[in-house]
Amino acid sequence: MSLINKSKSKSKQVKMENKSIQITAAILVATLVFTSACKKKKPEEDNETEVITTVEFTFKDSANASNTKTFIWEDIDGDGGNAPNRIDSVILDKSKTYLTEVKLLDKTKDPIENITEEVKEEANDHQVYYNLTPATGVELSVSDKDGNNLPLGLTTKMVVGASAVGKKTLNVILKHKPGAKAANDPSSVGETDIDINFPVRIK
Repeated sequence: MSLINKSKSKSKQVKMENKSIQITAAILVATLVFTSACKKKKPEEDNETEVITTVEFTFKDSANASNTKTFIWEDIDGDGGNAPNRIDSVILDKSKTYLTEVKLLDKTKDPIENITEEVKEEANDHQVYYNLTPATGVELSVSDKDGNNLPLGLTTKMVVGASAVGKKTLNVILKHKPGAKAANDPSSVGETDIDINFPVRIK
């Protein structure tokens, strides 16, 4: 083979190798871009607000565990649409201390999804707020904490004094606040998962 043919053959081989390197680099860049895009989307998916159709509010008499009452608020078609289909009146006795627990459900799913577990897992990004009006004669305090020792609010302690008689309203708000939860922050911070009212009667 002549020197010219050898030179042409070598040049052709170099071009093919360069082209192969370019293709490999292009595939690598495309893979990195796709992986990066997936990583950017995942936190958004993990931080979506919850769908809650049902709130089960359980009150247990601290002196008599058998005296346990569960009250339900339910809007079976979810936020918007029809008005809530069930709102129980919370009926409590004066001169009692109640340990309470909130259970959150999504009945639009089959099987029914227990949102309470998700809120516990993401406790650092959630908080349940309570506002009782009028608050005369009642002390309500949150019992549970998140991983940063900030209030979570799925469980509370409610002390009902002897003077706490008559009708009241208990507002319950669940806030979703990824990366924004702080000590003593108000219920205006974050996205609202639920904002409901239970009528309360103390006898």
